[in-house]
Amino acid sequence: PTPYKKRKPIARLPDVGEKRPAIASHVGSKSHRGEERPLDASRLVSTYKYLNGEEAQIWDEAMEDATIQKVVSFADQLESTPLPLPASRTDESNVVGQAAQSFNVPAPQDPDTPYVGYIMGNLRLPPNGIKDPESTGACTQVFTVVRCQPRAFEVAYGDPHETEGSLHPKTAQRFLLSTGDQFRIPPGNAYRLQNH
Repeated sequence: PTPYKKRKPIARLPDVGEKRPAIASHVGSKSHRGEERPLDASRLVSTYKYLNGEEAQIWDEAMEDATIQKVVSFADQLESTPLPLPASRTDESNVVGQAAQSFNVPAPQDPDTPYVGYIMGNLRLPPNGIKDPESTGACTQVFTVVRCQPRAFEVAYGDPHETEGSLHPKTAQRFLLSTGDQFRIPPGNAYRLQNH
């Protein structure tokens, strides 16, 4: 089990975050038989208090205190941008994807801290799409393959003995993934993605 430190009591903060539309009353739910049926969300909001924004008062282990942090990212608030198509890509597909960043939590400045930063978001990579090589820098990135053909999504990692940020086709370590698979890029590693 994970050892937990005893926390000092904290004062409750007022509701935080920007206003969002009320919870939809027809969000899908499953009955005891497993079929989809409309959910009456008014029952939920009459029982519990739900925040409307993307922030909450959360324990921050690196700070050893409670802080207000963005902990939720709503899909309708994300702005996707096309991935760049480098001029150096001449003999491969010209298809690029779109990315939207939900979270970008930098690594703490204290070099003695055991925590790393991380980046999360959405990446849409259509068939034949390529995300060209880049390094994660001081952050970790974690991905879930939402949809692709079986064993058609390639993730390539740069050789850790080469210069950080470089990924050479002949020395890259490659995997073929399917829908539902997950992968991570630890700090200081270069990676490349392709949906074959």
